[in-house]
Amino acid sequence: MENIRKKLQEELTVAKWEILRPHFNNNALILVKPEADIIDVAIDIANDNVDNIKEMLINEHIVKIDGTIKEEWEKTDSNDIFHFLIVQPFVLIKRFNG
Repeated sequence: MENIRKKLQEELTVAKWEILRPHFNNNALILVKPEADIIDVAIDIANDNVDNIKEMLINEHIVKIDGTIKEEWEKTDSNDIFHFLIVQPFVLIKRFNG
């Protein structure tokens, strides 16, 4: 698991919303909330750890981006920067704080 963690850490990058928008159009964006670690979420998805993923969804630690969130971002936060990580078929994003 350390190999996949290291690989994902190396692949983690940042982008503005405008770059991520096409992934929304493909219904692939998942928002990782502050209380969750994007690398841990990516590992759970890569390993198909359904129980952990369900728990994160129930607790809203991860959220599938919907039209309401997209519209709000496009009105107010279009210049925000996000960490993002591709774990097929999803693109995980988390607001960048630094």
